Amino acid sequence: MSERDEQQFEQWSVIVDENSQWVIIRSCGFLNMCIVDMSNVPQFVLVVKVQESMIVEVYRGNSHLSNSSVTWVLGSDSKLVRYRWSQLSSLLSHFASVAVTADDMTVKFRACRHS
Repeated sequence: MSERDEQQFEQWSVIVDENSQWVIIRSCGFLNMCIVDMSNVPQFVLVVKVQESMIVEVYRGNSHLSNSSVTWVLGSDSKLVRYRWSQLSSLLSHFASVAVTADDMTVKFRACRHS
């Protein structure tokens, strides 16, 4: 990312980090925003991965979600518009609600199976 991208991301991540279930992991060429389930064996429930090129990929568990899961906010190229971190905020909010719903269903399923 450019220096300006870095500065914008830093400002945005402070806001997100204050009241969020997302864990931000930086790796070479990527920013990864993750929801981690620590209840049993630690596992990534959801990962939103932003490449240096600003292309976004989403993973649920071990599965890569199709690009159509982000086109409603990013367009057909699945790419963040530079300096518009609000797009990423919208995605994280959306996928956090989906992750919670999926987690609730998993807990209900486990409870039924043990009965």
